[in-house]
Amino acid sequence: GGGRNSSIELLRIIAMFMILAHHFIVHNGYDVLKLPLGPERIFFQLVMAGGGKVGVVIFFSISAWFFL
Repeated sequence: GGGRNSSIELLRIIAMFMILAHHFIVHNGYDVLKLPLGPERIFFQLVMAGGGKVGVVIFFSISAWFFL
């Protein structure tokens, strides 16, 4: 059988960090909307909060592929 590809495992680890960033912003009571409009708020809302949903899809897809 074929072994696991290290680049796919790296993508899976990055997806884990995306999920952690989402939980850090959305689920800890830190109200991003109270920040003034600027690069920090845009980064928190678009990259950290929005990346969690993408990270879940990537992580689940890779995990399901390895289970098959």
